[in-house]
Amino acid sequence: MLSGIVVTAVLSATAASALTYQNVSEGYSPADKTCDYLYRTFPDITSFSNQSSYIVDNTNFWSAASVLNPACVFAPSGAEDLAIAVKALKYYGSPFAIRGGGHMPIGDSNNINSTGVLLSSSGFKRLALSPDSSTLHVGPGNHWGEVYNFLNNTGKSIVGGRLGVVGIPGFITGGGISFFSWKYGWSSANIASVTGVIASGEVVTATPDNDFSDLFWALRGGGNSFALITEFEMITIPAPVVTVGTTSYGTTNLTMERWLDAIYNFALYGGEDCHECTVTPSASTGTQYPNGTTYTAMQFFDGNDTAPPALSNWTSPYLNATSDTFAATTMTEWSQSGLAQFDSIHGLRNRFHVLSTYADRRALQIIHDTFFAFVPIHLSSLQTYIATLTPMPISKQYFRASKVRGGDPMDLDPEDGPHIWYEMSVLYTVERDEEYVSAFLQAVDEEVKKMLAAEGIKQPKYLYLNDADKGQPVFEGYPAENVRKLKQIRHKYDPEMVFTNQMPGGWKVAHA
Repeated sequence: MLSGIVVTAVLSATAASALTYQNVSEGYSPADKTCDYLYRTFPDITSFSNQSSYIVDNTNFWSAASVLNPACVFAPSGAEDLAIAVKALKYYGSPFAIRGGGHMPIGDSNNINSTGVLLSSSGFKRLALSPDSSTLHVGPGNHWGEVYNFLNNTGKSIVGGRLGVVGIPGFITGGGISFFSWKYGWSSANIASVTGVIASGEVVTATPDNDFSDLFWALRGGGNSFALITEFEMITIPAPVVTVGTTSYGTTNLTMERWLDAIYNFALYGGEDCHECTVTPSASTGTQYPNGTTYTAMQFFDGNDTAPPALSNWTSPYLNATSDTFAATTMTEWSQSGLAQFDSIHGLRNRFHVLSTYADRRALQIIHDTFFAFVPIHLSSLQTYIATLTPMPISKQYFRASKVRGGDPMDLDPEDGPHIWYEMSVLYTVERDEEYVSAFLQAVDEEVKKMLAAEGIKQPKYLYLNDADKGQPVFEGYPAENVRKLKQIRHKYDPEMVFTNQMPGGWKVAHA
């Protein structure tokens, strides 16, 4: 292990100012050489497997599949230090990954094995309101719960994640669905500036109208091929009180039919009639659900109203609740309430897979029935699992609200809506079950597409990046001209493809 060499080097008091790329240990892998250089230069923020800071950054993920044991972890708190690391990684040719909040369940999207270096955003914890409170500076090491907590009692909020445990940089660079999105658009539509390190090692700040406006546009949904983020400047919105909660409806066939009807109707009318309203339905089954598939919904209203007309289909007498927490609160209180749920699944493995349809009641039924019919066929041998289908109704208004500040790479046409985006997820316990989960998700995807085609039901090409599974053709669903533009921007800021080839995780526009 290189750590012993590094310790020896540090104990010999090699001055950081005297370090060069050439005087690190020879004969070791690119990752080990990079770790040696970083540890001798930044001993306090470079850690190895026997150190507590390494253990936290290597294990604190949404999915245990992301625990990959990198050669070392580098956790800077300043952009210039991250820039030095990028230059060292380039020089030695070491593979690397960068982690934000760790929510993406695809292992190599936010970690790397011992062949590479993990760059952790955990040191970038800045939270600061502008003097007029119109924007909030947010470091990528925060989670949304920390952001909402910082804004508590200010009367302000931001267009951030629906759950407090979700991280920030990957969420925004994938677009980002918020409770507030039906009024304000993507989370990435509500950014005033982005600061980050580009592949040359230069620290730049991009805005919609400065010399880096093309980079700003690319970072609004183009993924991780362009820069390593060190700060977002987010536009604040007024939200002193919200009404939000989870409602459970039971397991009957009548519940299922009315739940599907409510999704369809909200896609057509709810998001158009009430821009303050959001609903996130989900249906779950598995070893933790002995009574069968359970139907729920997260309901949201931007204000104080437990009975907005647009959400009437989600309440009694149409859908009778078996439990209900929908009540006036704050985003701080809501985001804190979900922490216990995260703790309960911490250490499990998770997979996402996404499908898209237009708002079509037949398509809803086909996807629902196929998903739950295939669960026992493919997952019954798993000792513990939870399979969840989350059909998210996305209105035309969502697309309209996103067309601000120069637009985004997805460029979804309001006239092409409304859509329904289906997140299929599976929680399970052990690595050996991965093949069963993969077979299940692939079988559902293939069967759904075959059945929709047989019914003459067309699908939009767009797939939401943040819910996609590894290998799904995300960029193929973007407008072709925007993909060409993204490739040009990638080449402009990273001609050597450092963030494509040396940082292999995530969706790379160069591969589209």
